[in-house]
Amino acid sequence: MKLRVFVVSCSEPPRIDSFSFPRRKLYDRVSVSCVVSSGDLPINIAWSKDGADIPHQLRVVVQVSQDRHRSVQWPAGVIGPPCVCVCVCVCVCACG
Repeated sequence: MKLRVFVVSCSEPPRIDSFSFPRRKLYDRVSVSCVVSSGDLPINIAWSKDGADIPHQLRVVVQVSQDRHRSVQWPAGVIGPPCVCVCVCVCVCACG
């Protein structure tokens, strides 16, 4: 039996479009999208808060719209003291 070897390589790491959190009053609802405009598939996109997974008790909804898009929705009443945080869209593929 002949053994066949396939080498799969990727050439383009993911590129995230710029985004920002809109100006809102304390305790308003906030929605932000993370869009990956290019990069080899498959791509894994996730949101993190302060360098870790977003805690479930915050009732934050991460929506999956398509392979290259994730949005995060903070419900009304969550954004305000003491919820001052750093939220990051993280994207990885086989290229890094």
